[in-house]
Amino acid sequence: MRKKFTPHLISIVLKGFRNHQKALGLLILLGFLGGLLEGLGINALIPFLGLILDDAPHELGFLTNGLEQLFSFFNVSLTLQTLFFLISGLFIFKAVVLFIFHYISASITAEYERHERARMFKTILASNWLFLSQEKIGYLDKIITLDITNATQLLRSVSSLILTVTNLIIYSIIALSISPTLTFISLLGGAIFFLGFKPLFRKTSHVSRTFTQDNKRVAHFIGEALIGIKSIKARALPSHILKRCELLFEDLKQARIKLYIYSSLGSIVAQPVIIIFILIVFSVVYRQPNFTFSVFAVSIYLIHRIFKYIEATQGKIQRISEYIPNLEQSLEYLKKAQDAEESIQGTRPFKFEKFFEFKNVGFSYQDVQPILSTLSFQVQQGEIIGIIGPSGSGKTTLVDILLRFIQPTTGTITIDGTPINEVDLAVWRKRVGYVPQEMFLLNDTIAENIRFFDDSVDVTAIEQAAKMAYVNEFTNKLPQGLDTPVGEHGVNLSMGQRQRIILARALARRPEILILDEATSALDNESEERIQDCLNHLKGTVTIIMVAHRLSTITGADKIIAIAEGRILEVGSPEQLRQNPNSYFSKMHSI
Repeated sequence: MRKKFTPHLISIVLKGFRNHQKALGLLILLGFLGGLLEGLGINALIPFLGLILDDAPHELGFLTNGLEQLFSFFNVSLTLQTLFFLISGLFIFKAVVLFIFHYISASITAEYERHERARMFKTILASNWLFLSQEKIGYLDKIITLDITNATQLLRSVSSLILTVTNLIIYSIIALSISPTLTFISLLGGAIFFLGFKPLFRKTSHVSRTFTQDNKRVAHFIGEALIGIKSIKARALPSHILKRCELLFEDLKQARIKLYIYSSLGSIVAQPVIIIFILIVFSVVYRQPNFTFSVFAVSIYLIHRIFKYIEATQGKIQRISEYIPNLEQSLEYLKKAQDAEESIQGTRPFKFEKFFEFKNVGFSYQDVQPILSTLSFQVQQGEIIGIIGPSGSGKTTLVDILLRFIQPTTGTITIDGTPINEVDLAVWRKRVGYVPQEMFLLNDTIAENIRFFDDSVDVTAIEQAAKMAYVNEFTNKLPQGLDTPVGEHGVNLSMGQRQRIILARALARRPEILILDEATSALDNESEERIQDCLNHLKGTVTIIMVAHRLSTITGADKIIAIAEGRILEVGSPEQLRQNPNSYFSKMHSI
């Protein structure tokens, strides 16, 4: 069932800007005050022109009569001089009111943009890993930039609409006091003009929604292409990528053209309509016996302004229609991210003196075959544990559970007898270091990549971690040392150097548990040897969990846990498992 457009638009605007209702109410009051001041000033032009042209009307409107009575009450003559100062004062006061209006409007929109971007980014950061891992590259960026920027433009348009509508109401009241017939005809014509363009609002909103989606698809495609640019160029595929991207650009262009046409159509049509209407009114009223030029001039001016405000109202509602999809999508995405908020469980401190234990731990997504089933094992404090198994066996899922990115669907994990979900999550992640296979580096210095936004990591900790991870072996040869920029994605460094920096990043926080997820799979023998030397120095002081494909990575482990199809195949020391020719570990050795 299709929603009625105008009620739906109003409900979305009220929902999106509910935190700014008081400020919008103040804008409405200022808008009415500004319109009233201008209206009174325009109304005062009638006696002013009448005195100049000696063309005073026989019947004055109630506002003009009220003005004469006010002057009479204060015993002030209705002269050109007094009217001049009155009209000037009213318009100057109106200018002050408009300045205040626009200042408040600018403050509201600027604060809204800042607040909504911060709220969206905070909500995204607080959402769980399952939600984040399914998001498309480039979409999050466009939500925070494009959608919220355009939602801010919508709020700006709403503020402007308030001023336009209040001025339209005031001008209509003033015009009715001068010439009810002309005003009624003008409002009727304006209403017909406005309603005639109402279907355009829905079309504008639909095209804007298409344009927004096309924009995000382009951002996603370009983001993916830039991430994989090395593989693309290595396979001589830039022309194929460009061809596909140009199709997206063409869709974006067509949507932009339609959006521009729909948004400008109203103002294009309005100008000849207004002129024709004024000419018709003049040709009819000019021959009336009670015609006075002062009343007619002010009436025509008011009618022209009424039409312009109706046109402006139509244009602003159309602009709001253009931005509504952005506000809708930002609200929808915010709700999705809020629903996916990471569960911050636990208040207990991190304490690890004996062992942590998996007891019948399992994990599965909804309506999907279990990824892990009944995992049970112990890890003593200070041990080095090697996790091995074929691709898809559940090793990375086990790591995600240890990092508390996901919660096991069955079983429990305890540390010194305490369920890990009772330990404060932030404290847990500070005490558990993580070295992933994907080497994410900032386009900054080596030192800042080791610090990685953590202000608690001081210069001493950076230098110690760099020494422990053998980063100083190559930084000592660089002119800028630890202050050497790494380049985009660490392009200025080798793979081994990048991985040592990632290891130093984990060590700088002095973790009690260190997890390496395939961290050496892409390294040369020398780099892997250096990381092995680092881990051997940590042995007995830091509990190390290493997920590995290569046996050379785990030869120094105290215990090997082999996993296949989400279940434990075998547990034992490398020596024990090597002695069993049927063990998975022995078979890996024989390959």
